[in-house]
Amino acid sequence: RSTMKYSDIILRHIVTAALVVMVSCGGYSEDGSALGYTDGTDGFNGSTPSGYPGDRPSGDSDTTSDASIQDVCSDATDSSITLFMSADDSNSQASPVYMRALVMELDQDPALMWNRAPREYEYLNYYTFSFDERPEWGQLDVVPEARYDEDASNVVFLVSVVSPALDISDRRPINFVFSLDTSGSMDGGGIERTQYTLRAIAHVLREGDHVSMVTWNSEQNTILEDYVVTGPDDSTFLAAVDSLSASGSTDLHAGLVTAYGLASAHYSADMLTRVFLISDGGANTGVTDASVIGSYAEAVEGEGIYMIGIGAASDDRYYDHRLMDTVTDLGKGAYVYIDSQEEADRVFGPERFLSNVEVAALNVRLEVDVPPMFVLDEFHGEEVSTDASRVREQNIAPNDGMFYHFSMRYCIDATTVPTDSLFTFRVTWEDIATRQEHSREVTMSLAELFSSDVTRLQKADLLVRYARILVNADGLEQTDRMEEIGKLIDDIQTYVSATGDSEMNETVEVLEHLLRIVAHE
Repeated sequence: RSTMKYSDIILRHIVTAALVVMVSCGGYSEDGSALGYTDGTDGFNGSTPSGYPGDRPSGDSDTTSDASIQDVCSDATDSSITLFMSADDSNSQASPVYMRALVMELDQDPALMWNRAPREYEYLNYYTFSFDERPEWGQLDVVPEARYDEDASNVVFLVSVVSPALDISDRRPINFVFSLDTSGSMDGGGIERTQYTLRAIAHVLREGDHVSMVTWNSEQNTILEDYVVTGPDDSTFLAAVDSLSASGSTDLHAGLVTAYGLASAHYSADMLTRVFLISDGGANTGVTDASVIGSYAEAVEGEGIYMIGIGAASDDRYYDHRLMDTVTDLGKGAYVYIDSQEEADRVFGPERFLSNVEVAALNVRLEVDVPPMFVLDEFHGEEVSTDASRVREQNIAPNDGMFYHFSMRYCIDATTVPTDSLFTFRVTWEDIATRQEHSREVTMSLAELFSSDVTRLQKADLLVRYARILVNADGLEQTDRMEEIGKLIDDIQTYVSATGDSEMNETVEVLEHLLRIVAHE
């Protein structure tokens, strides 16, 4: 049972921590002016249901009034609506690792952890959810779960879009193009973390894969070009990895353009082409605007060249996570953070390699048909709107899922929700080979949803709370913060005992360390 009341969470009616950028084909701007909303946390922009009746600015605990929280039902209508949702454009997973590093390593400066955007969707992306069945190749499934939260008088949903399974032994050949930041800020830990990543990937190389490698600071140096590897742990590849060193300034844009040039020059329709950008995000030479850098990745994505962003910093405190997320958002690739060899092996080992690198379906989007007088209360994804054009579609990998966590309020009598109300959950996508459009939908009443298994939803609830408490997103005072951390630890341990989901033990370790930090504030 969740002990944190959803009605106590301050941010309402927003997509928390979304980063929207101005690109030539869209109306988004880095300061959120196209929508008029910013979330007020760490410089990230929020977007609210565009065209949804009663749109209001989002805000943090200092800017959101009690009146705006209580006024959620001013958006209710007596007709059904369709909400279009994006969980995350880049399958971002960096925040859980990045924040874990800050909590576990930076006791002397706990203020670094507060007032950052919680980015709950990255925690849903990073941690795993199991499914007994997966769809056939070329198809997607949509799996809704819901529960009624008596404390908050709302209905909490987790909608999972599930991709097909693919064994790593059955993967197609890959054209790897590595764009490696070797500027001075990467000296020491940054280069070591880059090498951790490349050595983990070396284990899953196979005969016939192609590798190109560009290092860059203020200049670009191609040290491997279209090299055909002999198999796992190829000696030529590992020698190139061992030779890496850092110096000079950071021209990220030029390094990325050079890498995409190699990807295009050696592109083959018979291979998956991935550009791996590994950097601390500190662009300070040449083109430094994140949206301009990222728009190049977006342009070539349509040509079948996909991107993955890998954060690797010498000092976690100075990592520019915003720039890296912007670039990978537009390149529609995964975004991860590496702080150790163990983490590199976790993200790029056999179990997760394909879910971070391969593509199973293109331009995926969730649609939810909402019955009258229900209104969106919270959404822990990246974008939501009643206007489909305002929500960017995204790609999904095999062995993976997209997870949409949100709550809705019934605005006639929140304490008596009509369980015969019907919700339709529809996922649309394009085939990776033919670009043919597909869709799948599930319609369920609240009664059916309330009677189904909600184990994944329970885990999602805990991860959302975990994301928010790490950064103190709700602006709690010391005593209240300590109390909520303690409650969350208890709830996670209860969940682990009931389900055997040992993956969540890691969050308990981080929270216990966080509790000690908060106690000494």
